[in-house]
Parts: sequence; structure tokens; C-alpha cells
Amino acid sequence: AVREAIAQHGHARISEPSDAEILVVVSPAFAAGDVASAAADLAHRIDTGLLDYADAIGTRCRDVWLVTTGAERVLPDDPLADPGQAGLAAMHRCIAFEHADQRFHHLDLPSVPPTGGGPAPVIDAILGETGEIALRDARARMYRRELADDSSSATAWPQDTGLLDNVVITGGSGAVGVAFARHLAGRGAKRIVLLSRRGLDPAGLDELRTGR
Repeated sequence: AVREAIAQHGHARISEPSDAEILVVVSPAFAAGDVASAAADLAHRIDTGLLDYADAIGTRCRDVWLVTTGAERVLPDDPLADPGQAGLAAMHRCIAFEHADQRFHHLDLPSVPPTGGGPAPVIDAILGETGEIALRDARARMYRRELADDSSSATAWPQDTGLLDNVVITGGSGAVGVAFARHLAGRGAKRIVLLSRRGLDPAGLDELRTGR
């Protein structure tokens, strides 16, 4: 339906992903049920290439859109967010950090399509909006995420319980991962494993070992 809407739109046309200025990724339907089932389905799809769309980004691409269904709870009467859709949307935001030359956006559709609608508002939203968008009642509604105020203080970790004997940090070669590694090493972590798709350079490892 989305492909048909693009083909019929007066200001858009379908092209190969490598030639596209706007890459539109439509999320698949995930296993219905509990969070565990959705997580298992999501993990399986990742193993079979779900996130490979990032490799299709061409030199002309300036915007990458993920279209999900029911990934966000925007209105009071919206159902609970679909865990598979929400999980993929979160991964999409993470992938964006690895592609500084493109802008990553997210368009969420209602889990129950409105009657008398159609895919045309989807294309209009993609061509006219940016950021995190929810399409409800055939209207694009902007929303943003923000952290709620939390004045509570974290409980201190006792150093004699073995909590820091073995630490695993995913994304360990990035700036955030290295900062966490340095922070935990300074607080007594005995063994730190850094997981990443690319290894940390030797100089960076030496800095962590010496505590610089």
C-alpha cells in the first residue's frame, strides 16, 4: 500500500534504495502475545537481516524513515505499545548515531487503521515532517521523548559483593561505552568486557588499563 501511494504521489517516485534521497523502511508485523514472544521474534528477525536496511543507504540519501504500527502510545485511548514495534523503533534511533550524514525519523501508525483513510497521509507526513511523528485520525501529531523528573537518589553499590567482578558493556568502543568502562574501572571493576562491532584501538585499551 505504501509503495502504491508513493507511485501515485505527485511529488515522489520509487527508486532503488542506493539511489533514493529518502529511504522508507516499513516495519514487519511481529509475533503477537507477551513481551518475551515479541523479543524472541525480534531477535530472530535481526539475525536474518532486519537491520540491514542501514547498509542500503546511498550517497544521495538524506533522510531515513522507519514506519511502525502501534509502537507508541500517544493518545489516552491508544492501546499499549507493541513491544516488537517499539523495540525496532528504539534500534532505529540507535542506528542513527552511526550515520551522521543522514537524518533518521520515525512515523508511527495506529494499530487499528482509521476507516476511510489510506496510505496517502503517510507519504504526506514523510515529505512534510521531521523527527518523531505519530499519525492518528489521519493527522500527523508531533511528540517528543523527555525524561521525567526524578529527585530520588540511587542506592550506593557495596564494593564487597562482587557486583563489579565481571562487567560487560555493549557498544564498548563508542564514547559512551568507554566512559562507562573508565568510570567502572575507577570504582574497582576487576574484569571489563567491551562488546562492539569494531574493536577499541590499542591506545584506548592502554588508557583503560592504566586508568588514565
